[in-house]
Amino acid sequence: MCVKKKKVRHLLKDILVIVLFATLVNADDWVEIALFAQVYEE
Repeated sequence: MCVKKKKVRHLLKDILVIVLFATLVNADDWVEIALFAQVYEE
């Protein structure tokens, strides 16, 4: 029996806000943006 996991879906506006805030604090690439998102997850 194969159990499929649901993919996590994020709203586009949430992703855009994270990218915007990360670039405001000088995140230059996607790795830095991902680190920013992890640090400020809450």
